[in-house]
Amino acid sequence: MVNLYCLNEPVCFDSPVAWSIQARYVLAHRGEAFTAPAGTLVIHKGVDESHGAVNIYRLAASHRVGVLDGRPDERFTPVEDEQLLGMAKQVMDLPELLREKGLRAEPLSLLEPFTLIRCPMCAGTEFVTVDLASVWCAQCNTRFEMRSTAGDPGVVVHACMDHYYPWSAHYVVPRSLTATLVIKDFGYSSHPEGICGDYCTNADAQASVPSSLRRSIAPCGLEVYDWSLYGRPELGDSYRQPHSLYFRGQKIDVREQVYDLNSVRSDSLPSTSWLVDGNGDPAKQERWYLIDGLPHASTSDDGWHPVWWKVRPLVEETSYGGISLEGWDAADRSLCPRCLRPASVGDHVYCDWGKLGWKPPQELLESEGP
Repeated sequence: MVNLYCLNEPVCFDSPVAWSIQARYVLAHRGEAFTAPAGTLVIHKGVDESHGAVNIYRLAASHRVGVLDGRPDERFTPVEDEQLLGMAKQVMDLPELLREKGLRAEPLSLLEPFTLIRCPMCAGTEFVTVDLASVWCAQCNTRFEMRSTAGDPGVVVHACMDHYYPWSAHYVVPRSLTATLVIKDFGYSSHPEGICGDYCTNADAQASVPSSLRRSIAPCGLEVYDWSLYGRPELGDSYRQPHSLYFRGQKIDVREQVYDLNSVRSDSLPSTSWLVDGNGDPAKQERWYLIDGLPHASTSDDGWHPVWWKVRPLVEETSYGGISLEGWDAADRSLCPRCLRPASVGDHVYCDWGKLGWKPPQELLESEGP
């Protein structure tokens, strides 16, 4: 039974006091009261016993949800048009929709992270889901999970590489690793009509946008802890084994020490601004290749300072007109493991290469001369 009404006179609705998620689709949270004019079509969704036995009303022609203490009265006229009633039957709240699938909703944050973030592996901004069961990147197939923060408003996003496509990404890493992003909401989701308040962090219009967010996002009200990479490297990835590594056209006998590490951890990823994008051609695109990790202590096998090489794919045409990946050519091995800048760029006096047990590769020293 659908209860659809037309207002005879203006009615002032209060806003919900808690989450109200309506499918086809409305996400309502605590806000200001609003007045619906006469002639508005309103769906009475019933009584919410969990929040003071208030009556829930959905405005049929907008993304507004309101509450009243009472049921429809003389200000509401029942609608009997069969076509309008048929359309109103399609409107349900998200818990009703999920119950049909044997699931329940558990909102984590007022933020909508997939409208904010870029994929850490390929910088993609198109995400896909099936029946709300999983979310993945449409470009490189990185899989995403979410959870609550430790107490602050916001959300934690995990990017899982177990089935990602390095060919479509900017980074070649063991698929057993995970990247994590933390977004704290200190005003972003509660802007009054888009106007910043004193509670907003990053309110400066010139504030730089973290690389993990879409370029169009203003970071005002957000505190972002950029993608960190961690996990235990494991063998078994066709994009890394048994493909060979080359340097200046010569095959190099280098064992990928990253697989000898107990764990890898990096608080950030190398910038893609140092890579050639190949004009959209993956066969010409440079990538960052994780080959090793330097321990923070001589007795440790935890790679807290990952070693990245800039590589280009070596491909051959196949008999059926496609291309086959034959290996990776190391174009640059000079990325500083501590600050993730090329060794030839900037001042590295505080990077303490001697303590790390790392130094710029011989080819860079040769190019600089005596």
